[in-house]
Amino acid sequence: MAVDNSAKIAALEQIRASGARTVNVDGLATTFRSLDELNQEIERLKNEDTVNGYTKRRKVQRIDLSRF
Repeated sequence: MAVDNSAKIAALEQIRASGARTVNVDGLATTFRSLDELNQEIERLKNEDTVNGYTKRRKVQRIDLSRF
């Protein structure tokens, strides 16, 4: 199932940039106690999102250079 959290992420990033701690999304008001809590929520939403490509690329485990 595709999950699109882009609207919520954009609202939270705007709140973080403005320095406020309260956000209204879909008529629901949420107040964050600290900047760390706000950042954790943004990361959680990015990890759950499957549509917009917020997930990080995997690290390279090994590179085969034997052919060079």
